[in-house]
Amino acid sequence: MSARSLSIPYRKFGAILLGVGLLSALFGYSLASILVQPQNTASLGNNSWTPAAPMNVARSFSAFATLPNGSLLVAGGFAGAVANSSLSSAELYNPNTNKWTMITPMHVGRAGALAATLNSGKVLVTGGLGNKGVLTSCELYDPVTNTWTMTGNMSQPRFDHQIVLLNDGRVFVAGGDFGGTENNVTETYNPSSGAWTTDAPQSLARADMIAVKLPIGNVLVAGGHTSKVDTLLSEIYNPVANNWTLTGPLNTPHGDAGGVLLNNNSVLIAGGYTTYNDADNTIQYLYTSEIFNVTTNSWKMTGDMNYPRGESGLNIVRLGNGKVLIPGGNYQPETGQSTTELYNPATGTWSMAGTMSVARGSGAMSVLLTNGKALAFGGLLPHTCTYCGSGTTGKDLATTSADLYTPNTTASSQSSGSTSLGPQVIMPNGVGSNQTLNFSPTIITVVIGVNNTVTWINSDTSPHTVTSKTVPSSATGFDSGNMNAGAKFSYTFTVAGTYTYYCQYHFWMQGTVIVEAS
Repeated sequence: MSARSLSIPYRKFGAILLGVGLLSALFGYSLASILVQPQNTASLGNNSWTPAAPMNVARSFSAFATLPNGSLLVAGGFAGAVANSSLSSAELYNPNTNKWTMITPMHVGRAGALAATLNSGKVLVTGGLGNKGVLTSCELYDPVTNTWTMTGNMSQPRFDHQIVLLNDGRVFVAGGDFGGTENNVTETYNPSSGAWTTDAPQSLARADMIAVKLPIGNVLVAGGHTSKVDTLLSEIYNPVANNWTLTGPLNTPHGDAGGVLLNNNSVLIAGGYTTYNDADNTIQYLYTSEIFNVTTNSWKMTGDMNYPRGESGLNIVRLGNGKVLIPGGNYQPETGQSTTELYNPATGTWSMAGTMSVARGSGAMSVLLTNGKALAFGGLLPHTCTYCGSGTTGKDLATTSADLYTPNTTASSQSSGSTSLGPQVIMPNGVGSNQTLNFSPTIITVVIGVNNTVTWINSDTSPHTVTSKTVPSSATGFDSGNMNAGAKFSYTFTVAGTYTYYCQYHFWMQGTVIVEAS
């Protein structure tokens, strides 16, 4: 939902009208497209998708986050491709019962806002587009009391920004759009004070980029666009030193692409758009994907998708088995698709992953649930109009529909050197709901070459993860992905030092591995 200027549409919203202050500048704009034909006709194979219960409210470009109890919070969004349709309503999805429940609405209607679950279990929702313009305001949702509270404002109004929960519990936001002009401003939110602090700026003002937290806690930001051109720029933010370091550039500009950390600690960027021609108002969506190597700080091309998939920034999921799912995505403006694809990091290839019940393009969202399934939900249905905001006033072009994808969720093992069997760490039964329980044992010591392969076993009925928090400077992090009941995850430590880790779903689950040299 980005804009190069007030004379062109916000691309992530697919030319949706974005508030009364912007309407006059957007009227009369016509969007042509470059329709890229699929490069092959790969079989869809067995369909792993089933319809899920629909949301209570049709919405697209919503803020969403997973709560500590496994429920999914979905807040705000657009009601449709018409002006002044930013929503304040919110609802919860229970993956155990497959039911949506309306909850207390936010104080402000906002679309294109982004959310992060704090270590306290509360959810921070930042910025977005209100019905009178771009917002600086932020809100906190407390799942215990089912209440929303206004918290500190950001220094800049923004949407199309990126948000990352840092290892120290602060929330980092970068870039985005003020409402026609991109920015390079970054800032962090301190949950203890409820205040924002301005940080070192990016070297380039941009929006529609990816931001992925790396294993050591730094943040990789890549791609996106400026007011003049799509960019290859890739840089890393160090939250401890508060500085940016340029890395190797992308091979292809990726705007509004999907970005995700893989189990091998590399980063995948996939899809999006590569060309947005202001002269003839055309857009070209991408088949291509690339891998960022955290050791060499460089990008390389990997396998092409079977179909171009634009606007995948909210619509990419790393599954518990380490593969990456992209449901739908635009193949031309305002026209999504129901096909889905899986990326296999082991082979660097994409394969078809079945079809959803509806086509999902602009504003569609997807998330990994705590039961190991992926939920694809909402988005704008395919529609035609001279410009997207010309839809009949009040006509609801968003969808309530949702689909569930059931993968092979066996947790993958990682290894990084000599392997010697070592201790087991148990996630005890009940730890997912009882904050007095933890990884058992919580602290272990291993010796390289003697017992340096640690195995975690989920003996709980709730899913968990084993995710590194801090690692020695010369070591790489680790992440099990989703571990359902009975799943095992092993990791071999080859660098001496102290490693801390946690469960992404349950903030009280914290553990330590002390690795000693042989």
